[in-house]
Amino acid sequence: MHTRIAAAFFVALLALAACSGPAREALAMNPAQPIAGFAASGAAAPVVAQASPSGGTSALASSPMQVALAGSAATPVSAPSPAAMPLAGSPSTTSAGNAAATPMPSPARQPTATVMIAVPNVPPGGEDTRCVHVRLPGNAPLNVIKLHNQLSNGSHHYILTAVSEANASERPLERCAGFGGSVTGAPLSITQAHEDFVQLPEGVGYHLNAGHVLRLELHYINTGDHAIDISASTELFAAAPGAQIQEGAVMLIGTADFNIPAHSSKETAAKFLALPAGMEDVKFYAITGHTHRYGTNVKVSLASAPTTATLPLYAPQHFDWESPETAQLSPHVSVPKGGGFMLQCAWNNTGDSALRWGESATAEMCFFWGYYYPRKNVFSIVVDNLDQNLLKQIASMPPAP
Repeated sequence: MHTRIAAAFFVALLALAACSGPAREALAMNPAQPIAGFAASGAAAPVVAQASPSGGTSALASSPMQVALAGSAATPVSAPSPAAMPLAGSPSTTSAGNAAATPMPSPARQPTATVMIAVPNVPPGGEDTRCVHVRLPGNAPLNVIKLHNQLSNGSHHYILTAVSEANASERPLERCAGFGGSVTGAPLSITQAHEDFVQLPEGVGYHLNAGHVLRLELHYINTGDHAIDISASTELFAAAPGAQIQEGAVMLIGTADFNIPAHSSKETAAKFLALPAGMEDVKFYAITGHTHRYGTNVKVSLASAPTTATLPLYAPQHFDWESPETAQLSPHVSVPKGGGFMLQCAWNNTGDSALRWGESATAEMCFFWGYYYPRKNVFSIVVDNLDQNLLKQIASMPPAP
C-alpha cells in the first residue's frame, strides 16, 4: 500500500511536464516565450529563451546570459526588474527564524545577488511548471542569511533550490517536473505569498559554493480570461565574509494518503510522520503549512512517538491557502529519537469531483515545510513514513509520457 501511494505520489510529482487536459492543450497551442535569468541588484541581462518545436526551450545565441554581483557593472535590459513585477493584493511578509511573525520592512542594504524567472503571455487556463538553472557569479562562496521573494499574479508556488550535483550546469528555461529540485538538491525557500521575507536565525545560513548552480522552479496557473505575464524573483543577502554559520535546510513533510469526496468537508486523522535517522540533534525554527485552493487548515504537532502528540506547533487561526502563515518556533524545537510530527489537513471540497493528491492546482496537497539547522545529509522529502532509499528510487523514475 505504502509503495503504491509513494509511486503515485512521485509519478505525479515528477511528471508535470507531461500533464494533459485543457491547460496543457492551451499551452501547446499558445507557446509562451519564456524569459529568465540571473541579475545583480539593479539589472543584468537575463537568459532569453524561446519555445522549441518539441515543446521545450532553447537559449537564443544572440542573448547570452550575463551575471554580476551587486556593485559590479550591469547591462540594462527591457525585461521586468523584480521591483516592477505586478503584485496582487496586500503583501504578506513572513520572517522564518524571528521570534515573532511580524512584518519586516524592505531590506536596507543591497542584496548580494538577485535571481529571476519569468514566463510572459500565459494564455487563460494555462498551467505548467517551468525551471531555469543559473550559476552564482564570483569567485567566493556565499553564506546566505536572508531571502526576499516576490511572486506576480498567476504564481501558484515558487521554489529556490541549491543543486547538489557537483557537475551541475546552467540550463535555459524549460518545462520541468514539480518539486524536482527537492530530489536533486537542497531547497532554500518555498513560497506561495506574493511577497515573502525569509530571515534565518542568528548564526544560521545557507552555504553556497563559488559558482553554485541554483534551480528556480515556478508553478503557475492563469485563472483569468486574458493572457498575463507571470514571474518570480529572489534577492539573496549574504553574511559578511568570514562569518561563521551553521548550515540551515528545509524539509518537505506530508502525506498523499487522503480522499475528499465531492461537496464535502473533511479533516484527516492525525498522521504520524517520522524523521529520518540521525536528525535528533537538529532544531526546527519555523513551519509553513501547504494545501491547494480547497484547503481550510493545516495542523502540526511535535510527536515523541507514533501515538503521542506532545506539543502543538502550527495551527493558524485563519488558514489562508494562497498565502499561508509561517509560524516561528520560539524556542526552537528538537525532535526526540524515534519521534516526528503529527500532521492534519482539512478541506472544503465544493467541486463536483473527489479530490486526491496532485501537483496541479486543481488537485490537493497536505504538506508543511519545516525549516531547521544544522543541515543533515538526508533526503529532503518525508512522505507517509516510507523508507528514504525507496523514496529516492521512486523519485529517480522518469516522468510519465
